[in-house]
Amino acid sequence: MNRMTTTLFRSAVTVFALSSLSAQGQLVLLTDDWGNTVNNSVVNVWIDNNASPAPVVYLTSRLQASEATVVNVKRYELEFPDEDTTKNYFCWGECYAPAISGTHPLWYAIEAVEMSPNVDFNGFHAYYSPMGVNGTAAFRYVWFDDANPNDSTWADIVFNASPVGITDLASQEVTFNAYPCPASGTKCS
Repeated sequence: MNRMTTTLFRSAVTVFALSSLSAQGQLVLLTDDWGNTVNNSVVNVWIDNNASPAPVVYLTSRLQASEATVVNVKRYELEFPDEDTTKNYFCWGECYAPAISGTHPLWYAIEAVEMSPNVDFNGFHAYYSPMGVNGTAAFRYVWFDDANPNDSTWADIVFNASPVGITDLASQEVTFNAYPCPASGTKCS
């Protein structure tokens, strides 16, 4: 090959490689309640360790493919407190029963969902019940093409559980006493 042919060949290969990469894109666009894109990132949530009902994270999924695609979700447990009382579960079209953390290190949704291009699907929810236990629980959720599992995107959801407040004490009667009253030297009312 001469120098001109080699340069043209390399240019053609580069253009083909770049167009292949750009065509890959993300299977779904994931957004949180505020419209922020959360693909391939971490969503941190701070929760009360005694929260009831279980705190929930909602993510909207929008298929980025040009034709309808059957999409499924799998969940990995990345980290959770050593206690065997915390529970977690998720919904993908349908909701699954709460499970003790650690019993499903990898959890596939039973039913995949057929998604249409550029249409929001609001059927994903992630739940975590700390059951009074302080600590961090982290889960990776992976959305994938049922026919091509390598075509996927993910989001890590990290629940940070701690006591976040004190119980409000309510009194039927509000009283105020300032003694002595600076003006008269007697009890103020």
